[in-house]
Amino acid sequence: MRDGKKAVNVVLTGFMGAGKTAVGRALATALGLGFLDTDAAIERESGLTIKDIFANGGEERFRDIESDIIERLSDNKLGSGLVVSVGGGAVIREVNRKRLKGFGCMVCLSASVDETLRRVGSKKNRPLLSQSEAASRETIEALLKEREPVYQDCDVCIDTTSLTVKEVVERIKDRLQAVREGLINSHL
Repeated sequence: MRDGKKAVNVVLTGFMGAGKTAVGRALATALGLGFLDTDAAIERESGLTIKDIFANGGEERFRDIESDIIERLSDNKLGSGLVVSVGGGAVIREVNRKRLKGFGCMVCLSASVDETLRRVGSKKNRPLLSQSEAASRETIEALLKEREPVYQDCDVCIDTTSLTVKEVVERIKDRLQAVREGLINSHL
């Protein structure tokens, strides 16, 4: 996508609950591309749930497995012509960001803190969130503040707060066309 090249791959990033997996599947179908969710790949390859990986090896172990998958992805060992959904913290590591940017157009999905809490607040499979809503809100706000600069560095940013999956897919398709025509960092 960069330097005038037409990319075949799209990478979705953003905070938990922004809709990366649901939008990724729908976008892949709409574009006639394959779909890969790195969280699902991590669980498949490790034989453990993400929650179990965090419990047994901590976040650092999870990020190491995630980085290994991103490295293989960027080396085209996992295929091409893909829409890839990566974990919200994957882009914190600079090496992952560079690999993902080289792999395809980076699209960041976001949602308000209230919407994020609504979408993920009651789910117990989110290892970075505690059980109380107040503590979860505090964690979400802190993580969003920490990650905002890297999320804003994506080619396209879309707030999904009040949008359906179909509406998000249409906006991404429109923005991908704009990126192909040279409008980089097109934020919605």
